[in-house]
Amino acid sequence: MDGVYWDRTARQMGREGFPSPVRARVGEVKRRAYLGLLKRWPVGPGGGWVLKTDLFDEAFDHGPFLRNLADGALCAVGMDISFAVTARARERSRSAGAAFVVADTRRLPFRSGAFNRVVSPSTLDHFPDSKDLARSLAEIARILQPGGDLIVTLDNRQNVTDFLLRLARNLRWIPFYLGRSSTVRELERAVRGAGLRPEDRTAIVHHPRLAAILAIEVLDRVKHPGLTRLFTRLLNQMQKLEQTPWRYWTGCFVAVRAYRPPGT
Repeated sequence: MDGVYWDRTARQMGREGFPSPVRARVGEVKRRAYLGLLKRWPVGPGGGWVLKTDLFDEAFDHGPFLRNLADGALCAVGMDISFAVTARARERSRSAGAAFVVADTRRLPFRSGAFNRVVSPSTLDHFPDSKDLARSLAEIARILQPGGDLIVTLDNRQNVTDFLLRLARNLRWIPFYLGRSSTVRELERAVRGAGLRPEDRTAIVHHPRLAAILAIEVLDRVKHPGLTRLFTRLLNQMQKLEQTPWRYWTGCFVAVRAYRPPGT
């Protein structure tokens, strides 16, 4: 999808985005999952320049973590294809160490080797043409310095409820376009095709996404603190599934860490 589509989506969501305390708890689960990846897969000494490839979370409080990328980095750059999303994320930013850029992952406006880390949080699964995933990964590989790494997540097709998520989009219960989901093996093949070397993989954010969407709608209407606390405890308990052999069946996103080999 292009920037015009995401500008329109941002306007339809309004200034408040998803003004829901229950949804904010789901966003916090997602934020902690990404922070867990960053902790387990730390960037090299000196921090360097770090790029985050979309700003939807920062614009609409879905678990923003750009400010965490800025900690210890020379500069954290947040980019998005949408002018509206980028402007809103910049307006809401609480990080003095971040810069904001409007850009397309398929044609990145950065010099080769500019970054020593790129974090792509479910950005590259919104394309209608699967070739755009390869184009984007090739561009990311280009802007990584040798030895730099990419942390990339995509919607997980192996998740047992992925087909329900697609159904929800067809019913317009989800306000934005969903592209093709991927298995972790497919994602690893894609990053290899871009000249990167996969080193780590996992699946993150463990809950049935459609069930969570429905639960949020119900809890927002009922406004029962006890039920909301129970829902939150269930969400937190489900995150332990990442440590089990079933993680690729239960995770919402597959995650891969890959390096640009030194000397390339």
